[in-house]
Amino acid sequence: MELDWQQERTVSASSSLVVLLINERAGTVLPYNTDAFQVSTGPTKRVLERYLHSLVVYRDGSVSRLDAIQFLGLWGKNALQRALSFANGGTHRISVNLSPELSSNFDATRKLVVECISRHPEVIEQYFEQSAAPAAVAAAVGRAATWDEIFDALGVPSPEDALDSLT
Repeated sequence: MELDWQQERTVSASSSLVVLLINERAGTVLPYNTDAFQVSTGPTKRVLERYLHSLVVYRDGSVSRLDAIQFLGLWGKNALQRALSFANGGTHRISVNLSPELSSNFDATRKLVVECISRHPEVIEQYFEQSAAPAAVAAAVGRAATWDEIFDALGVPSPEDALDSLT
């Protein structure tokens, strides 16, 4: 059963959260503001290839899978705003469907995050607020006992500093 993320999680625009998006195929872990589940700034095919079936991990440890992405049209409430969206490369309104909460194995998912850091250490420096070397971050994540500790070890940014669109 697919559930719209807004039905599954009651999150208003004023209370955005930061989640970890883990793309197992690409071997990446990235911090996303939940507002990113409403806007896309990339071509449809690329967005689907990059994000479909990614794991979505919340700080409280709940894990879902991104099951579907629907493109709803150009961003903007009127014709002028939509024309500007088109001129700027096609910013789209989207809706995503997340799976019901998965019963995930904490140790296996933590190991996956460590593997993502090892595979793409540049991501830590570019997208997380962490001054430690990626190897030290990976070691801290490997020692973490909770998702809260993993988020802190990664240096997950605040919602306003996290990624805010699927590209």
